[in-house]
Amino acid sequence: MLKDMIVDQNARQLTLDRACTLTRSTRQTVESATAVLYGSFSSPKDFVSMVIEENGERRLTRQFTEMLGDTEFRRQILEAIDFGLKRNRERYVDLYENTNFVLNEKYTYEEICRLFNWEKNQTPQNLGGYFYDRRTNTYPVFINYDKPSDISESIQYEDKLLTDARLRAISKGHRSMNSPEIKRLQEWPGNGMKTYLFMRKNKNDKGGKEFYFLGEMAPTGEFASVTTKGGDPAVEIMYQLKNPIRQDIYEFMLSDLSEN
Repeated sequence: MLKDMIVDQNARQLTLDRACTLTRSTRQTVESATAVLYGSFSSPKDFVSMVIEENGERRLTRQFTEMLGDTEFRRQILEAIDFGLKRNRERYVDLYENTNFVLNEKYTYEEICRLFNWEKNQTPQNLGGYFYDRRTNTYPVFINYDKPSDISESIQYEDKLLTDARLRAISKGHRSMNSPEIKRLQEWPGNGMKTYLFMRKNKNDKGGKEFYFLGEMAPTGEFASVTTKGGDPAVEIMYQLKNPIRQDIYEFMLSDLSEN
């Protein structure tokens, strides 16, 4: 969409419907993508908004338009867009079941928030363990499979793959059977919530800022009250994965890197 707005005079102003047609995307996906261009999704320091919405139409901001007057800047912007489009065609075409994710690919926290079409980026602190987005009714679960020994005892719980398709996970501390996230899991599938698994070996390994997307999973209905090593109440949750974890990823998660 951004490339069309830059190079095509007829695409300088786009309604939401026209943007959907142009990009062959859903309204929710277009709204999420343009939120990044607005700067409302996430605003890094010195971020310049590229697109603004006025009277139901999206157009390039005056500041960004002026910057595009620099031939070298314009060339580099278009080159970056073309690189992103090429990478997307090569790696992210085979999307997983009505999502914007590719099974077994790796994603950062920010990419995950954006690809779920959430309205706002979330901090890692907010996302830690799991996060429920009410608007999209999505519930990603984030697992650091190996916990460092120096972390707080309150989060030294043991998430464990029992098989390549069965996971035992522990809730955040100070949770009970009456906690909102546990109630949502207990109410599935009636509430239509979609639960997805994102897993990394640990946050300090190579590529540790990225999680493998391992697909959809469902609570089995097995819940148990437990206590963390720090003495906090928590809930043990059993999940069944829709797709068994690919063998090399499964073996990597179970491996002991300290032996290498």
